[in-house]
Amino acid sequence: MKVLLVLLSIAIFSAPVLANKPNVWVISDICDPSDRRKGGHPKMDPDDIVSMASLLLSANKFHIENIVVASRPGTVKDPIPFMRETFVEAYEHDIKGMNKRFPGFQDTIPFTWSSITQGERGVQFNPDGDYRDISAYSSIVSLRDYAKNNEVYVLSWGPLTESAILVKHLLTHEDYRTLNNLNFISHWTKSYLSSYVKDGGKQYPFRVSNCRGDYKACTFLHDAAQAHDSVKLMELGATGQRGLVDGTKGYKNILLFENSRLGQIFLRGKAFNFTPDQSDAATHWVLSGEHGIGLEDYAWDGSLNEQQETKIRDAFLSNAEAMMDDLLARAHAANSDVFAKSMVAQHYTYVYNKNDKYGIYTPYDTAYKIYDVNDNLVQSGNVEFGANRIKLPIKEEGYYKVELFYPGNTLTFSL
Repeated sequence: MKVLLVLLSIAIFSAPVLANKPNVWVISDICDPSDRRKGGHPKMDPDDIVSMASLLLSANKFHIENIVVASRPGTVKDPIPFMRETFVEAYEHDIKGMNKRFPGFQDTIPFTWSSITQGERGVQFNPDGDYRDISAYSSIVSLRDYAKNNEVYVLSWGPLTESAILVKHLLTHEDYRTLNNLNFISHWTKSYLSSYVKDGGKQYPFRVSNCRGDYKACTFLHDAAQAHDSVKLMELGATGQRGLVDGTKGYKNILLFENSRLGQIFLRGKAFNFTPDQSDAATHWVLSGEHGIGLEDYAWDGSLNEQQETKIRDAFLSNAEAMMDDLLARAHAANSDVFAKSMVAQHYTYVYNKNDKYGIYTPYDTAYKIYDVNDNLVQSGNVEFGANRIKLPIKEEGYYKVELFYPGNTLTFSL
């Protein structure tokens, strides 16, 4: 893809360190993209990769107490090595520069593997289950114990399984003091604005990905927020996608994110129409209260109607470019040596069959070759940065071998 690289003169300023930073606990379904489901697609949606980079570039606005990863019912391999090799390495490297102009970044960011995806079977919420004892769920216990003495904002970037288990546990024990310290901010567990077939909309507002991931947990938490003043749930709907992401299509300085490690991940981790897919990052933008959008724009009882969602989407659309400028100024302040392209390609490239459609996601423009099971070359060409459809006759899994040629290494996939 040919993109005009426009030089940017960024107004660098020393942002004040916020007093009384909000305490943040993230629950994300991010996992290692190399942990793939049948067909070759990563087991969990890679969009949280971009949202995570967005949050870490903005981390001096918050106190991040914990980031729980791989939190979607199912089983995954340990995601922590991937988090260390990418986000921890990038964050601890980039804050050296960012702290000079945007002071207040904490030295380290803790990552925890969700307790619901460990073991032989994943955990889903059972509304009739007995959650008096939650000792089997260490990541949920940790949040409960922290919330006993600290107000905390729980940013939910996937299904609401862990949050529903915790809320039911606290309601059962009538622990309203801890409940009152918990503020759940959820993205896309209800929506009237989704445009996909049978996905959200007026007739099926809960038929969206993060709600379908554990429907019983999703509806339980929304119902609990309606029934109990002590259960506080802010539903953002699809405003991150329909406002924040859609509002940054065609951002002219996009390639300048390449100048830092977090910027690289933000740019390359998952692009949608050459736009970083930071939809779940809407949660941290709302919490920051900057760029014209804040907590006062939403209700805390889990409610959301089409008029409210439309109004907030439009606010994101109006302010999306300013949010990108904010992130780019931070990446520019880091001004660090970046990851090798071969490392980025190794982590973020995947080849897949999804719904009988073949595709290649590549973080860079590159050449490819595809061979059949007999090593005959059946297709070759070039693919552009982002998701690319590949037209091939559908065969059984493993029939094709795909080679992608990056500087310094060749990646091979079975398709």
